[in-house]
Amino acid sequence: MSPDRTWLVTSSKDKTAKSMTVEGLKPMKTFTAECPLNSAAILPGKPYVLCGGGQEAMSVTTTSARQGHFEVRVWHRIFEEELSRIKAGFGPCNTIAIHPAGTGYAMGGEDGYVRLHHFDPEFFKSRPFGPIEDEIVD
Repeated sequence: MSPDRTWLVTSSKDKTAKSMTVEGLKPMKTFTAECPLNSAAILPGKPYVLCGGGQEAMSVTTTSARQGHFEVRVWHRIFEEELSRIKAGFGPCNTIAIHPAGTGYAMGGEDGYVRLHHFDPEFFKSRPFGPIEDEIVD
């Protein structure tokens, strides 16, 4: 759920994640991937949604990790634009949990590991599309 509890994000085996209103569960935005999405989370304080998934576990042994799409994807929650992919492990990502302060996230994978990721300090200084003009310092 969003910090203000007005919207939430879901993930699905149909290769999409959706943001929805809490009241009435009306779809707002759709984030589409090339693989099933098993988990989604909202990054507080930033306009991003993180989603993880990958090819089903039973077919993982027949493909490489790159082809299995074992990545955490970061989307801009307003523009529905995929911004980056972070290697998740040697199997599908089953769950994502954001740190309450938004400083990082934990990712649980099919390979049996929980990986902790921390965002770089520069991540917190940047704005999605550059600094606001009033904040530019010479």
